[in-house]
Amino acid sequence: MIQGILDGVVDAIATDHAPHAAHEKEVEFERAPNGITGLETALGLCLQWLHGEWKLPVSRVLSLLSAQPAALLNLKGRGTLAVGSFADVVVFDPKAEWSYRVVDSKSRSRNTPFDGWTMRGRVRYTISEGRLVYSL
Repeated sequence: MIQGILDGVVDAIATDHAPHAAHEKEVEFERAPNGITGLETALGLCLQWLHGEWKLPVSRVLSLLSAQPAALLNLKGRGTLAVGSFADVVVFDPKAEWSYRVVDSKSRSRNTPFDGWTMRGRVRYTISEGRLVYSL
């Protein structure tokens, strides 16, 4: 997967954010719903690994997480800062080093393998359709 991203074969990165309740995941593997929580860690993990470790330019990382998915799904006015767009914006600190702690998660679920992971790059604000919806 990483090589596909680096080679430009992979066109977009998405989280498939799937915040399942603990009781849903605490069953046999085959019966458990797929997915983990991903919105809180996606940017930090991508910046830490794709940019920090594998030297993918930050602009490419951001495009893979925003403009590219919107374009592939033909979501007009999304994934862009153009005049007349939906004003969906994430303001982040690319140098902020932080550790994800599941106990501090804002998600309705705790199903993640990243508890305790340290990463670089943290979302400070999220604006959706021009409204502030998250502030650190």
